[in-house]
Amino acid sequence: MLNSIEASMRTEGLLQQSQQLASELRTQQQELQQTNEQLELKAQQLAERNVEVEAKNQEIEQARRALEEKADRLSLTWSETARSALFLERRAAC
Repeated sequence: MLNSIEASMRTEGLLQQSQQLASELRTQQQELQQTNEQLELKAQQLAERNVEVEAKNQEIEQARRALEEKADRLSLTWSETARSALFLERRAAC
């Protein structure tokens, strides 16, 4: 009879411990789920931000190309102007 009481008490203690561990596990699962949801939201926000940054980079690249083209045209215009001025100076000297 004493062994039966001890076994019953041990079983009850193990049941309580098991229930406590199950409750802790559920809490941890809920926390992990919330953390995962937050991470998914942040990942989505980062992806959107990345798209915005990529679009800005493309705008910057287009502006850089346009500036290079203008610089090339100015350089050609300057060269032609300088040649014309030199030609006129030499012609006037003659």
